[in-house]
Amino acid sequence: MDESPENPLQRFRAFWLALAVMLVVALAGFAYRALKTPREELDAGAAALRLATLAELRTAEQKAVADLGLTYHGPEGGHLTRVTVPDAVIEKALAALKANTPRPTEQLIPGSKTFMEKQAGTHDPTESAFLSQ
Repeated sequence: MDESPENPLQRFRAFWLALAVMLVVALAGFAYRALKTPREELDAGAAALRLATLAELRTAEQKAVADLGLTYHGPEGGHLTRVTVPDAVIEKALAALKANTPRPTEQLIPGSKTFMEKQAGTHDPTESAFLSQ
């Protein structure tokens, strides 16, 4: 058997041998990493960071709700927070919405009645100065 690099069988075996060696090295690396650091330590550190972030967010949420003059009820038994809005705040918001009159818009929705009316008043594209030359 010829041992030259032009031999297709030799190249085929060399490719799979190199692939197998890389796979063995990768598996050894994963095994070493898994045995080096216990998973419980990783989870405990991440859990402590998540709890600190959650406490900070809940404090900021409570302050923001209090600044709006609303009543804040903290989470009970893992449930979401509850915010009670007084009727006076709702009435004030509704009055502001009623006082805000809608403004006409320049946007047109293709196919709408207004769009069709505006299109009816436009010129015929076949009667342009460019085409008549």
